[in-house]
Amino acid sequence: IIDALIRGFLEGQDILTLSLGASRGWSESTSAVVASRIAALGTVVTIAAGNDGTSGSWYTSSPGNGIDVISVASIDK
Repeated sequence: IIDALIRGFLEGQDILTLSLGASRGWSESTSAVVASRIAALGTVVTIAAGNDGTSGSWYTSSPGNGIDVISVASIDK
């Protein structure tokens, strides 16, 4: 994940989108920090919020919980 984020950034991509995540709700994970730093440099980073069932909006997956990262979710109602 980290290699892909860095590679996309170095190749000059305008938007990086990841539809994945790990069940770690902390923005200090390595992948979340890398995503946050890339976003802070002006690249749009969108990442899936996760699929953690009953935890819902209170628990996003990493790296989708990074600072300045756009975390994308949906609900089935």
